[in-house]
Amino acid sequence: MLTLIFSCVSEADYQKVVEENMALKAEIEDIKFGIPALLADAKSFFESKDFQSAKQKIDVLIAKHPDATETAEARKMLPTIDEEILWAKAEDLDDLFTIDQYLTDYPKGKYYKTAYRKKKKIISEIDKVAYEDAKSQNTVSGYNNYLDNHPKGKYRSRVRSKIAGLEQASKRKAYAAAQASEENDYESAKRKKSSRVWEKFLKKHPDHWDRNDIEKKIISLKVDEIMKDRNTGELPSFAQTSTAYSSTSSVTIENDTGYSLIVRYSGPSVKEIVISKGSSKTTSLSSGSYKIAASANGLHYAGRESLSGSYSSKYYITTTRY
Repeated sequence: MLTLIFSCVSEADYQKVVEENMALKAEIEDIKFGIPALLADAKSFFESKDFQSAKQKIDVLIAKHPDATETAEARKMLPTIDEEILWAKAEDLDDLFTIDQYLTDYPKGKYYKTAYRKKKKIISEIDKVAYEDAKSQNTVSGYNNYLDNHPKGKYRSRVRSKIAGLEQASKRKAYAAAQASEENDYESAKRKKSSRVWEKFLKKHPDHWDRNDIEKKIISLKVDEIMKDRNTGELPSFAQTSTAYSSTSSVTIENDTGYSLIVRYSGPSVKEIVISKGSSKTTSLSSGSYKIAASANGLHYAGRESLSGSYSSKYYITTTRY
């Protein structure tokens, strides 16, 4: 046997139940988020050092009851709560940015001494890492980067010493390379025996220790090269003005070529004399046999002369071949 029971609830009764539920919810909401409850919770969390939860309760209290006396009381906890939250973040992250943020916001805060110690430690660790990185590169640029980025770094004097050592080593290496190159060029010029090769050598190595002798070698080589040239003209003989023997001979040359004149002597003395057109020059040479070459206006003249005393000569251009 099946019995069906139907219960009918009137609209008024249903509405009453709904209202009662809403009232109950409001009562529960008031218990949970009422002024006394929120303040009590905030204080409880504050005392237990749960500052994040305390801040959340105070934020709700401010949002729901901004003008309440209890809210004003709760606000007094915020400076301490905010400092504690920021310091907890600084300790957790252990980074320079957050430590500096704490010191900026709370220069005389509860943890400022600890913050300064942590900052010093972090800077020291960063400094050490940077130094080790520069040391692993072991380059002047790497060490200079360290100096630029760490103006008060612990390792600055050590880094400067490293830079000085690297620069000195670089100079020694460059000097050794230059010396090797110079020696190779010197040996090559010796083998080639050419005035032009020696001139190029001195241009490349102007401070060579043997420069004076090389310059004399160039003069002697040019005399030989001019004498061997089939287009070289014959040089006029000197007119001896004194026959008395002397270990030093005096030669006076008058340039009547109409051009600048270069006269080169190769013998006991090695000299190159430049005489402007229309001028004359007197030079002293050790007495002995000489090969002599003169050049003017692209023409060359050569001859041999045994000097012992005083001589004079006038140079002019001739087409006679040597």
